[in-house]
Amino acid sequence: SVLLFGIWAGLMYYVLQLAPNQTPQYRDTYFLQKLLNLKVDDGFRMNNVLVSLWYIMGIWPLVYSMLLLPTGRSSKSKIPVWPFLVLSCIGGAYALIPYFVLWKPPPPAIDEDEIGQWPLKFLESKLTAGV
Repeated sequence: SVLLFGIWAGLMYYVLQLAPNQTPQYRDTYFLQKLLNLKVDDGFRMNNVLVSLWYIMGIWPLVYSMLLLPTGRSSKSKIPVWPFLVLSCIGGAYALIPYFVLWKPPPPAIDEDEIGQWPLKFLESKLTAGV
């Protein structure tokens, strides 16, 4: 948790203080208007990959919500998940990392007969670790 928080703090410091802002403000505004379909057709075509990634990035908060809401309800943690999910709609993964630092997931239930089965025994062997 401490290492993850350190990575998050380093990323936030870079994003807020050190990240270079080398594009003029009008260019950023123009691209944002084109991505949000607020600009009329002026003959300039955005890269289709960039536009597709822009739309896909809007789906990730929904995916994380579907995965984290049931887990957040079932854990005994006192930290609610919903504020982090709401902030992730604005800040993306930067808003989710503090929740992952504070969250204590419940251990998975494993039966005794599962421990001795072939795949788990092989994957946890010293030979596999050495390879």
